[in-house]
Amino acid sequence: MKKQNLCKTLLLGLLALPLLSGCSQGTATGTCYWTNTGSDFGNYVFSAQVVLNKGTVTSATISETYLPAMWARINVDEFSDSSIEYLTVDDGTLLDGTQGKINFAKHIKVGDYTFTGTLRDSANDDDVPYINHGDYVCYRNDSIDASDTASAWTDLNRYLAQQDSGTYKLGGNCGWYFSCVQNKQIHAYGSKKGSSTRDVDYTLTFPENKMFREEAATTWADWLSSEKALCTYLNGKKINYVYSTTDTNGDIHKCIKVSTEDKKTYLYNPGYANGVFSDDNWETITGCVKAGMSLDAIKAYFTAFNVAFASVEYSSML
Repeated sequence: MKKQNLCKTLLLGLLALPLLSGCSQGTATGTCYWTNTGSDFGNYVFSAQVVLNKGTVTSATISETYLPAMWARINVDEFSDSSIEYLTVDDGTLLDGTQGKINFAKHIKVGDYTFTGTLRDSANDDDVPYINHGDYVCYRNDSIDASDTASAWTDLNRYLAQQDSGTYKLGGNCGWYFSCVQNKQIHAYGSKKGSSTRDVDYTLTFPENKMFREEAATTWADWLSSEKALCTYLNGKKINYVYSTTDTNGDIHKCIKVSTEDKKTYLYNPGYANGVFSDDNWETITGCVKAGMSLDAIKAYFTAFNVAFASVEYSSML
């Protein structure tokens, strides 16, 4: 199932929950993990966390990290006494935004699992969206049978997009990956010369050598500014989000848009999710602009915040 369909299912499942009265009486924290579509260096995995006090957001935070499309880029000549198997992309997007040759580790490890990479095929319709976002290598879990084409483990990206069971889709697979990065349990392995054992850790690639986007303040200054603006906007609010709703006349209403005045700042209409289709309800997310955050990104963040909020505020009603 494609990511956009997963999000749609997730949202529709939660839409009815905010019609109930909230039940949280004290302080509680909700966290959802999800993926954000990247532009040039693959997708991202992020954590969206809200702290609630009596049903109202008092703090909202986003932390976002990278997939192997970023960190599995390696210097094949890093060690003189070791070698590493690698896959080469001749015309990929480099960290400075120019095009050039990139070498990716063929064998990586995430947590307790090892993966083997193969170059994605531009003739394969399933691969094209990934390639367009700078994700050039498909990493397959080594633990599954070579003939298995149905498992989500055939592609790490596919596994991370797999939906949780239960009412609240808190992104368990993404949470596992996020935790592996936090605990530095990600590796690109080579071997000592003359040995077949992959136990030589090659240096991973991160912008400014930081594993999380919010820590690479120079590289992601525009994103960081918009991310902070979105989190500030959510403070003091109850979250009830659905991106697209249809009224009784069959007209479709989308709750996020860019201001027609400055052509850059995002606006949000919280009324649409409650069936109030009025232009009087548009609110400005001051400082959150399209130059720093794509529409797909802000939709993903709102989705995750909505789930995190609902998992705390309405969980005892189920």
